[in-house]
Amino acid sequence: MDPFILYVLTRELSALKELRTVVEGADKLIAQTQRISPDFASDAEIAPEIKLASNLLNFAAKASPSLGDARKLLQGIQPLTEHTKIVAANGIHDLHRITSDKSILSNEARLQQTSVLQKRRSELSANEEAANAANSS
Repeated sequence: MDPFILYVLTRELSALKELRTVVEGADKLIAQTQRISPDFASDAEIAPEIKLASNLLNFAAKASPSLGDARKLLQGIQPLTEHTKIVAANGIHDLHRITSDKSILSNEARLQQTSVLQKRRSELSANEEAANAANSS
């Protein structure tokens, strides 16, 4: 077999393995979210794990994502409660952490993305605290 063709096939198989890893991780996160929130529903036209994997890989392709980009990660699959959103955000952070460097533009982009995901988690925690304070008053 031609070495170039073998090289190209190996690269494509590696990319497919990466995609499979992200989709499987997204599937586990969706299942965890459904266990925590039985009323969880997806308004996405496609399977929620595929939507989440797609959102995450699009986020990973950004060199300098914003907090708005991080908010969009759950778009179309948004859980119902503030607590469930935090669980999902933590899961997304974990998925991002295991996403291959091949899917992320650079180390600087990974650091920026991680920082934005942390800000989103902090934002969700503040929202949950505010909701709990409002409910207890």
